[in-house]
Amino acid sequence: SYGFMVDCAYIQNKKENEIKKVERIRKPKINCNENYFETIDTPAKSYYLGFIAGDGSIDDKDNTLIIGLAIKDEQFLVDFLKEIDSDHSIYKTKNFLKKTQKTYEGRRIKICRPKIVADLTRHGVGPNKSKELSISPTIPENLICHYIRGIIDSDGCWSVDKKNCISCSFLSSIYSFAKEISTVLIRECNLNDVKIQKRPGCFETEWGGNIQCKRIYDYLYSEGGPYLQRKFDKSTNHFNS
Repeated sequence: SYGFMVDCAYIQNKKENEIKKVERIRKPKINCNENYFETIDTPAKSYYLGFIAGDGSIDDKDNTLIIGLAIKDEQFLVDFLKEIDSDHSIYKTKNFLKKTQKTYEGRRIKICRPKIVADLTRHGVGPNKSKELSISPTIPENLICHYIRGIIDSDGCWSVDKKNCISCSFLSSIYSFAKEISTVLIRECNLNDVKIQKRPGCFETEWGGNIQCKRIYDYLYSEGGPYLQRKFDKSTNHFNS
């Protein structure tokens, strides 16, 4: 009887020590504001929703949001993580591009939070966004300009040619979404109704000229809010020169 009691005490102590050992090596929970996208009620939330619609990836099986960018845009990821109060790491990546036959270094964040994925999906940016996407009615009318700035920062471009003529364009894999964005820009910026061009695997909408592009620039940036630094600098430098 005494030996049985000793064996039970030994087993119990061993279990407790193993549990404590596991608790010591278990990784601490990563901080993150899981409710950030619950309601789109600020310029920043609308902007980041638009950017993720263009350049984010949603995996509903793992409840994960992934954003991968070129190394030159690493600061964007730093700012986004700060915005959502996140301690998530930024990982180095290497991507081989068949078109140039070169390998490019990039940066990526991976945020596994069911609440964030569910809220993004509810706002129209879900795992099927490459096939189904539209401006969500959950975005207030006065914040749509920030959403579109996010779209252009992720899937758009400011270009200046040798004659110092500027153009603004954006791409989308969905024609209806490209039409929806262009309709808003045409209405809000008094632009010409341009034809949406079919490109390999996507649709492109483009406006050219200082007058029209300045109207787009003012619409996107006059209300403040976050932006991709290099695209802001390119367009700002052109209109200030």
